[in-house]
Amino acid sequence: MSTRRPQPRTRVPDTQIASVRRETVLGLVVLLFVGVIAYLSTTAINGTPFTSAYEVRVPLPAESPVVRDGDPVRIGGRRAGQVRSVELGADGRTALALIELPDHRVGPGASARVRLKGLAGATYVALSPGDTRRPLPSGATLAAGSVTGAAQLSDVVAAFDAETRGALGRTLTGSGGGLAGRGTTLNRTLATLPGTLAQATPLLRAMVPQPGALTGLVDAFDGIAGAAAPSGTTDLRRLVPAARRVLQTTGAAAGDLDRTLATLPATQRQITRTLPRADTLLADVRAAAGRLRPGVQALRSALPAVLRVEDRRAGLTTLADVGRTAKPVLDMTLPVTLQLRGTATALSAVSDPLAKLATDLVPYRNELTEAPAGFTRWGDFVYQDGQAKGHRAVRFSMVFTPPCHRSAFSPPGTGAGNRKACR
Repeated sequence: MSTRRPQPRTRVPDTQIASVRRETVLGLVVLLFVGVIAYLSTTAINGTPFTSAYEVRVPLPAESPVVRDGDPVRIGGRRAGQVRSVELGADGRTALALIELPDHRVGPGASARVRLKGLAGATYVALSPGDTRRPLPSGATLAAGSVTGAAQLSDVVAAFDAETRGALGRTLTGSGGGLAGRGTTLNRTLATLPGTLAQATPLLRAMVPQPGALTGLVDAFDGIAGAAAPSGTTDLRRLVPAARRVLQTTGAAAGDLDRTLATLPATQRQITRTLPRADTLLADVRAAAGRLRPGVQALRSALPAVLRVEDRRAGLTTLADVGRTAKPVLDMTLPVTLQLRGTATALSAVSDPLAKLATDLVPYRNELTEAPAGFTRWGDFVYQDGQAKGHRAVRFSMVFTPPCHRSAFSPPGTGAGNRKACR
């Protein structure tokens, strides 16, 4: 029986042990670094790591679109945060959306509106921050009345009855077919749309001369539409095929329509040159209408009397006979009238001085009347022969100075009493 002798142990060098330890430590460091990076990348989804995010609770109206976790929050159209969670409030009936705003704050007067984005049902919260100079604390809840919701597309479509929804579907299908293959034309139309809108702005302002006018027009149009298509009738629907035939005819005459549209700029320029003159003419017409208005009103007042005269047809016949008889006389007076025109024109120059003289003489009307009458009353004898036989005789003697001092210009009505005795 042989005995196995123990093998001597091989000693590991210290340098190899140090290398293994170093590699182990480096591996642990790498694993720790990867773990930290994974943690930071995970927590960065919820905001900046190691910082507490600013949060606000928004009560959601019952009629608003559905809000989900992760829906964006926008301020002024730009993304400012997101919806962190949606949960029921303390009353169990109101839903609260917890929104996170990393770089923004809200203050008193803040409001929000849940809006739709596109037709796919995506939603976002449009936030108005209010007075940010006095920010609310993180976790504050906005007032219930300050949050509103937009109507959902499904609610809008559900408001139509089955017939209307079917007609809407056919309209969309027909519109899609009509636009198919016309992308280039549509793009050109959209390219000219800004200029068209800029030119249409003055026209639209002229259509709305004062606030509320367009609203009244829309209300009136609503009444007209209601009268044209009362509830339960299909009269208006029968007009659509007729309108289609008209549009097809218009499309067949596209060349004529293009030529007509090509002449519109020149027509517009001509109208632009003509309208100022028309404005001047209308201003003159307006002034003439103002002058004619009293005459028209007088004529309107005289019409009943004219109608009564018209009823007396026999008298009108006699008046017509008189008019025909008087026409030769009137024709003869026309040359005389034309000759008198020059005399009348000359007299018009002295009319003002004569008026002034008459104004000065009117206060002395009694003296002017008594002067010739005094001649006939003076004396007590008559003519014995001649043409004035039997008439009172008047003797005149020129008196240059009165025998005593008297007023040469007596006030009106005092001449008869100016009889101061002479000494």
